[in-house]
Amino acid sequence: LDQEIGAVAPLGVFFPPPPPPPYRCPSYQRASWDVTDNMNRYGKDDAGLINGSFDFRNSTYDDWDESWTYQASKDALAEWKVRAFRPFLTPREGRGGKIPSIYESACGVGLNLLMTAEILAEEGVQLTLHGSDYRMGGVDVAREILRREAPNGTSLGMLCQGDASNLTFVPSDTFDVAFTGYIEPLVDPLGLVPNGTTDERVEASEGLCEQAGDDAQKEQRRQEDWFAKWVRELVRMARPGGGVVLEEVSLPLCEDMEDWGGVPKDWWNQETVERYGWDVDHKSLWLEDSARKNGRYNVVMTKTKKQHPPTSH
Repeated sequence: LDQEIGAVAPLGVFFPPPPPPPYRCPSYQRASWDVTDNMNRYGKDDAGLINGSFDFRNSTYDDWDESWTYQASKDALAEWKVRAFRPFLTPREGRGGKIPSIYESACGVGLNLLMTAEILAEEGVQLTLHGSDYRMGGVDVAREILRREAPNGTSLGMLCQGDASNLTFVPSDTFDVAFTGYIEPLVDPLGLVPNGTTDERVEASEGLCEQAGDDAQKEQRRQEDWFAKWVRELVRMARPGGGVVLEEVSLPLCEDMEDWGGVPKDWWNQETVERYGWDVDHKSLWLEDSARKNGRYNVVMTKTKKQHPPTSH
C-alpha cells in the first residue's frame, strides 16, 4: 500500500517536528538483480518479532553470526556509532528546532535502526527514524518493532519497501545521516551460473580467483559499480553537510572467501568519489575496522554543501 507523510507518528514522548518533504512509498517492483534465492535466508523470525514472542535482545536472528545477540552487538558498537553519527545530529536553527532525522537503507527488520536510536538516546539525542528494505516482510516487522521499542522522544517517519540501489522516490538533501548497516553484495556479478543457487553462484565466483585471465577483475569492477549505486543514493538523500555512513563493509571475495564479496579499503578515495560523481568531500572520508566481524570495516563521509534541485514525485 502507498503511504504518504502527513504528520510524523510519535513514539513515547512526542516532539512535533515540521513534516519533511512528502513522498510516497512505491508499489513493489522486482529488481533486476534479484535472480537468486539469496533473499530467502531472511525473515525466519518475522512472526515472533511482530508478536513479541521472540526475545531479540538476547537472541541471534536472521543472518547474524550466532555469537552476536542484539545486546552484545549494541555493547560492541556503541562507541563507534556515537563517533560516526553524533557530529551530524545537532538540531538546526531555521528549521523550527527540528529534531535530527536518520535514514537506513536496507534496514531489514529495523533492529540496527532501533539500536542506533537507543545508543544515541543515551547520549541525549532524539531522532526521527526513516528507512527502507527490499523485503516487505522486513518493513512490516520494522514498523512494529520501532513502534513498540523505540526510546521515548523518538518519532517514526517513513518506512517503505524499496531497492537500495534505486531509491528515487525518497527526496534529495533531506536527512542528517543516511546510512546502511550492510551493502548486500551482488551474487555472481558476471552471471556465470544464471540458474544456479546462491551457493553455486558464489562457488563459481570463487573459482575465478584461482584462474588465469581477467574475469576476476571484471567481476570485481561490477561489484564496485554495485556498491557505488548504494552510496550514490545515500549521498543524494543526505542533507548538504550531512553524514553518509556505511557499516560492516566486506572485502572483495578474492581477499576474503569467508565473506560474500565487497570492495577494498583503498577503494574509498578521491578517484572513486570523482569517478562516480558523489557529492562528498573526499577529505572527510574515514574508515574504522568493524568491532563485530574480522575483515569488515565501516566508512564515514560528509556530503558537500551543494544542494540538489527538488526531486519530483
